[in-house]
Amino acid sequence: MSEPIRGKVARVISDRQLIINRGSEHGVRDDMVFQVLNVRFDHVTDPDTNEDLGSLTFVKARVRVRQVQAKIALAETYEAAIPLGALSGVAGLFYGYPTKSFRDPSAAPGPFDEAKSVVKRGDVVEELVVPPPIRGSGGQPSPPGTK
Repeated sequence: MSEPIRGKVARVISDRQLIINRGSEHGVRDDMVFQVLNVRFDHVTDPDTNEDLGSLTFVKARVRVRQVQAKIALAETYEAAIPLGALSGVAGLFYGYPTKSFRDPSAAPGPFDEAKSVVKRGDVVEELVVPPPIRGSGGQPSPPGTK
């Protein structure tokens, strides 16, 4: 399995679309999924040995590539923003849910302002590589001796 494609957000163009600085030259194709990452704690060190223990990252958003050029790709959010509450959950089954937005929840309503986005220019994006499904029925491993 090859390494996931990594890049950065080159521009946030709306509350649901962004451009990444990777394109077909880097192996990006339509419908690929990327995670926009928030590196919260970079290079955490052990207090006793001073050894670098790594970094903690959190996912800000997941986006799907919709258009690819040689050096850039346009991607947009695709996950549903499911509101809390039983009644709104039932309504969503019939009417659908809105798509998650990059808009900071504390931002005032109105035109999109990139400065009020939770996704920022320069944020790291990484291809979301889904492992192949497990063989067998219902996602369960196949019994020994079967394929």
